[in-house]
Amino acid sequence: MIALLLTLWSFASADTLSLAACYRLAEAHHPRRQELALHDDIAALRLENLDARFLPNLTLQSQATYQSALPSFPITLPGVAGPDISHDQYRISLNVDQLIYDGGVVRRQQALERLQRDALHQEVAVDLYRVRDQVNTAYFGALAADARLASLRTLAEDLASRHARL
Repeated sequence: MIALLLTLWSFASADTLSLAACYRLAEAHHPRRQELALHDDIAALRLENLDARFLPNLTLQSQATYQSALPSFPITLPGVAGPDISHDQYRISLNVDQLIYDGGVVRRQQALERLQRDALHQEVAVDLYRVRDQVNTAYFGALAADARLASLRTLAEDLASRHARL
């Protein structure tokens, strides 16, 4: 980041680069700035998942079995036929679950998710504020170097004029 500022400073010899512009450039190119959009997207998806708990949940279950050996009844009665037991069995069920009342658990989880998102935003803001300190150091260091360079040029001109007089 400091290299970016120094590069911009060297290219801006004809133009002036203000401290506010340095702040904007440093914050725009800081990697944590791009994290804000990702944090917002993640929080939005988590909130949608929490909202989905209020939707009905459909579950379809099926089962098929085949019995190779079945119990038989060796007793035979005249005029009565024994039951014919099928070797295969099928079962299908559809379950519908609907959350009616959760005691406010989902709403509290959503509030917690929003608070976590805001805490991450504040953490990024603190990191960006630290970047301002680095920008200040680089910016005023460059100004001091520029003033020293002007002072050295003046001294060189003074020494050249003294040399010419001598």
